[in-house]
Amino acid sequence: MFNVAAIAHFYETVAIGDQSCDVTFLALPDGEVAEFDLSTAAGSKDFLRKVVIGFYDVKNDGEPISFEDARELLLDRSWCRLALAEAYFRALPKAARGN
Repeated sequence: MFNVAAIAHFYETVAIGDQSCDVTFLALPDGEVAEFDLSTAAGSKDFLRKVVIGFYDVKNDGEPISFEDARELLLDRSWCRLALAEAYFRALPKAARGN
């Protein structure tokens, strides 16, 4: 028997420059991913707001920060968006095998 999870999520360590953080991603079906224009900053931000559902060990200048604030700080930086999107698409096939 094969059971497809209605809501699937997975964890991945994301390297951003010389640092890293552990991220929880929501796995989206292909049809939902296709709704986002990943070639634009706005589309990439919207996509990442949907799929990035948790961070671990993200701080702002060494101080604790809420998940929502951390996500917005990272999404406002193109190199962080690129690292998050690459990590999502790289880890998704591995996560799908674990479904």
